[in-house]
Amino acid sequence: MADIPARMLRDAILSDDLRAFITTAGGAFTQEQIDRLNRAGVRFWGSEGIPPEFTRRYRLGREAALHPLKRAHYLPQIKVIRLLQSAVPTHIIHEIAHAWDHVRNRTPQPSRQMRRMFNLYLPRVRGNNMLPFYSVYQGYSTRSPWEFYAEGYTVFHHPTHPNEQQQLRLLRYAPELYDFLSGEVSGLPTPNRPYLQRLRIQ
Repeated sequence: MADIPARMLRDAILSDDLRAFITTAGGAFTQEQIDRLNRAGVRFWGSEGIPPEFTRRYRLGREAALHPLKRAHYLPQIKVIRLLQSAVPTHIIHEIAHAWDHVRNRTPQPSRQMRRMFNLYLPRVRGNNMLPFYSVYQGYSTRSPWEFYAEGYTVFHHPTHPNEQQQLRLLRYAPELYDFLSGEVSGLPTPNRPYLQRLRIQ
């Protein structure tokens, strides 16, 4: 489990529960990943506004009012992860995955490789009327390559509540992303592929 540096939590008004959930979410990432996010300036914030140093150059729009079902949101323009009090580790992992995707690619735009994987995934799900894989946001993996990656990462690496059915859907419908996540970082628990291959999608 990666330790979340204090710098990523500085000045944020967060409950003890949220701080504990952030710590739990850190279990889905290596220390190297978290340290790289920290060096890039990624930080957490509550649902009230944004850090004061950004108010002159960034104005919140629709994301100012986080929907209760969304619970968390990553703002790539200022590298801030905003959290509602109701956020749980799954939401937080999803948003850290967005931040990681951004920092790793040096742009919030999805890579050509991720766009290709996403374009292979969509017809498999929609053409066969299959339920897409998801973590907490049902249908999000079909919205864009950006969400496809974050949902896949959360399903693949959840440290406390791995969902075998969602991991199986990821393997069956997006095997390219499954293989990518298998080799992206080392030192994290990964799903048991032979076991998943014996399961049936329910």
